[in-house]
Formats: sequence, C-alpha cells, structure tokens
Amino acid sequence: MSLGPLRNARAAPPDPARPNIVLFIADDMRYDAAGFAGNPVIHTPRLDALARQSMHFTHCFVTTPICCSARATLMTGMYALRHGVYDFGQSLRPEHLDGMFPVLLRAAGYHTGFVGKWHIGAVPDGRFDNWMGYAGQNAYLHREGHLTDIQTRQAISFLEKRPPGQPFLLIVSYKAAHWPLIPQSRHSALYRNTDIPRSPTDPSNPALAPVTLPRLVRAHARHMKKYEQMMFSNEQYHRYMRRYYQLLTGLDESVGAVLDALDRQGAADSTAVVFTSDNGHLCGEHGLVGKSLLYEESIRAPLLIRPSPIHAAGFRPRVSSAFALNVDIAPTVLGLAGITPPPGMQGTDLLTKSSAVDARGPRGVYFESPRLHTHTVFSEAYRTDTFKYVRYFTVSESEECLYDLVADPGEMWDRAAVHPYAPQLATLRRAMRAERNRLSAA
Repeated sequence: MSLGPLRNARAAPPDPARPNIVLFIADDMRYDAAGFAGNPVIHTPRLDALARQSMHFTHCFVTTPICCSARATLMTGMYALRHGVYDFGQSLRPEHLDGMFPVLLRAAGYHTGFVGKWHIGAVPDGRFDNWMGYAGQNAYLHREGHLTDIQTRQAISFLEKRPPGQPFLLIVSYKAAHWPLIPQSRHSALYRNTDIPRSPTDPSNPALAPVTLPRLVRAHARHMKKYEQMMFSNEQYHRYMRRYYQLLTGLDESVGAVLDALDRQGAADSTAVVFTSDNGHLCGEHGLVGKSLLYEESIRAPLLIRPSPIHAAGFRPRVSSAFALNVDIAPTVLGLAGITPPPGMQGTDLLTKSSAVDARGPRGVYFESPRLHTHTVFSEAYRTDTFKYVRYFTVSESEECLYDLVADPGEMWDRAAVHPYAPQLATLRRAMRAERNRLSAA
C-alpha cells in the first residue's frame, strides 16, 4: 500500500484543447444505493447534484461481478473472456496493461493519476504519472485517518500539484462500501433511527412467499451462509445496512470535496466526470449477501457521465434506460478526450451512439461469474430487456434457469421447466452460446 507523497513519472506537452477527466469508482455500490436512483433513505446529496448534470444510465451492467474481473474490464474495455482475469491472484498481461485507457490517454499527452484500490493482481508499475494506489483490499482505519478521507486528500493533492496547462486524468478508486463495513466515526449516528426496508425478495420479509433458489446455488453458494451470519435477524440487517449506507454517505462527501477542489481551481467547466462502481451487491435478496452470482442486484451498478461543459456545449442531462456495460467505460472515456478506441476494445462509446442498445443492435448481454478457487459452482447468463437465461454448472453437472423480467422483475420464479416458455428457453440458450463464441473470437 502507498499512502505517501506523489511519485512523478514524467511530463507531457500541454494540450488545453482537450478536457480533463475524473473517474470515480465505488466498491460494491448497488445501482439503487443513491438518492438519484430513487432510494428514499440514503443521503447522497453531492452525487444527486452530479446526476442532475449527467447522463444517468439506470441499466448499467457489470459483465463479471467481482472486484478483480470487473476492474480489469473497466480499465481495458474487454470482457473477462479476453483479458482473462477471473481470480484475485491474476494480473493483466503486459499487452493488456499497455492497452488500458489510462495508458492510451497518457501517450496522448494526458497527465495521469490513480488514487486507491487497484485489485487486479500486481500494481501497474510505471503506467501512471502519479501512483497513489494499493494492490489489494487495504484497511479502512490508518494512523492518518479513515481510508476514504486519505484518498480524498490524495486526490486533491494531485489536482493541486498537476502541471498547469496540461489535460489530466484522475481515477479515484474507493474501498467504500466493501466489507468490513467501518464508516468514518463522524457518521456513526447516521440512519440509527431509520427504518431501512427489506427487499421484496428477502426471505425475512413477512409478505414474501418462500424463496426458491436454484439447486446448485443451494448446494454450493457461500452467499447463503453470509446471509445467515449477517442479515437473518432484523437487528443484524439494520446494523449491516446502516454501516453500508454510512460508508456511501462518506464516499458522497469525498466526491463532493474533489469536485469542490476543481471548482476552486476554475477547472470544473473543463473537466468531464464519470461515476460508477466495480459491481453491485446482494443485500438480502433471495437470502443472499455478496456478489459474483448473476442476479440483478449483483450485476447492476450506478453510472453517471457528465462531459466537460465547455467541450460538449450541446450536451443535455438526461436519464437513459438503455443498456450500458462496464466494458463501455474505457471507450467512452477515450471518446471524451477525442481519441478513437483501439480495435481490441469490445465496448462502445456510450455518448456517440443514440443508445447503447442501438450500438449493440438486437443482441442481449452476456455475463459470467468469476472463477474463484473458493467457489465450486459457476454461472453464465444472457439478458435481454425482457428475459434472463442463466446456466449454473460444476465440473460434473449443470442447471438452467429462465426468468421473465417483465412479469417477475425480482427473479423469483424459474420458468425453465414451464412448457409455454420452452421456445424462449431454446432461443436464449442458443443466443448465449453464440454471443459467448463471438466475444471469445473477437
């Protein structure tokens, strides 16, 4: 871990015609854990204000919902099928490190900085002008203070010490709100007397019919044990959710402090801002806690994109329900800088198409679980705007599920064995295999 002073690597020629770019990455933040997403409980005033200035994608998906794989996809614009990072011990190969969007921006004259959690194996030595990151999970509490506050100070220091007149890229990659949930002490009273409703698909919700999980999930997933240990009682549930929300309110403050620093420097109007999370998080839905499974709460993340006001004068803030993917973030950030993404990137620039759905044509989205050594059941899925097909498998057996997302948005009732859905099941099974093969061969 590095919490020390900035390390300057080199200087590049000024290019004031290009916008500055700040990318904020939360950790384990669900798509609905913010006021701008309609959450009536959590306090995120700075993110809510940013959302009013941004393109807010309500259906942003993470194609492999675990920290290492998702962050590798975000940096490279590639699916895990191509970059190959499925486990925490894996690093990006040198050719993929050199093709990351921050490296491409640096080669184009940007001064680049990285603050916070890397978590893609070994740190990318020499590929940022200013490296203030750490390889793994890190701890929340340090002699210098809470990790979120330390990262805030590091981000502001980067802004204050950057070369004048040179466009910059700053990535602020938080640990919040990853387990263990240890918020800043100043937020310890937040939400203490607030009722945080359980999900309609949480089995402890008294209005819910019994939850039926896929057989292989029941047999193998550790997510069920986490639920029993952390959320089974109402007291456990509220303690967990209070701390989760407290961490995210602290993150919201940090984002605001960095944006205020830009404003003090007179750089706010020349800076594009992107906010997202590495993946979502199950918080009791289906009796599960965590990510890696391909339920909606695990694969959906927030995404806000606010182009630089003076470089995108025609931009109008809006809310879009079009599909956006974490594989799209790298080409979109390059597009903000006026750089054409290289052919190896598999995503699309979300701001140069009328919608992400249009950019992909009629195809749905392919997802796959990580391949962590502690897991013995894996999964892959194919999602359209109305259906999700999921295949669970081990070394010796497999199980199919089909969810009608229009009639059953909570993914409660598996239709795979329901006869009227047989044609849809066969169509989606074929489509998933074709998309997997297309992405692997691309």
